[in-house]
Amino acid sequence: MRDAGGMYIVDGHRRHAAIGLALERGAPLEDPRDGKVWIPMVLFEGNDADRTARIITSAANKPLTPLEMAEGYKRLRAFGWSPAHIAKKVGKSTEHVQQLLALGDAPNAVREMVTTGDVSASLAAKTARSLGGEKAAETLAAQVAEAKAQGASRVTPKTIGGGKTSASQARADSKHLDFLINEGARVCQGSRSDLATPDGQHGYWLEWPSGATQPGIFETARLAIDTAIKQQITT
Repeated sequence: MRDAGGMYIVDGHRRHAAIGLALERGAPLEDPRDGKVWIPMVLFEGNDADRTARIITSAANKPLTPLEMAEGYKRLRAFGWSPAHIAKKVGKSTEHVQQLLALGDAPNAVREMVTTGDVSASLAAKTARSLGGEKAAETLAAQVAEAKAQGASRVTPKTIGGGKTSASQARADSKHLDFLINEGARVCQGSRSDLATPDGQHGYWLEWPSGATQPGIFETARLAIDTAIKQQITT
């Protein structure tokens, strides 16, 4: 119930809109006893936070997009709900909630890549959560540029480095990405000169939180990542 009178629709927005459209087109929905249109409803009991959670979980026929869910989770967080409490209320894992909160908090550049379909929501969320704002945007932008250069339409964990991957390669890529994210490393793209690359070649390399950079330069992000992981493991 609204303090000013009337009611909020918590669940059933599309059904309500469909009834309105049917009436506009002359559908005979009026009750013959009084000539009014009656819509069955169930009174929702709860506060604003509970209502937000209900809206998130009620979108079964037309699921919310990851970005829409992220905004919903941010609203629940603003009510003081922890990720664990949000997860319990919406029937998801705490990890899922934390990932989407990171996506919702990400810079516009990251969210725009998800909106346009250049980057999968799962990869954007994971990268944003682990690398944070600008680093995530830079890393994803480099991966988008590489993927498009190789003919891919979007970036997912499987397309990092380009080309179609086998199941085993996809699992390896996922482990590689997890490793780098945990270390806080980022993918860099451009030209550079160092002892391993004296001629200033163009390509990819990694940079670590300490400020150290990966020696050399590589044709693809995957090659840079593979080499960097080997260097990290053996040092």
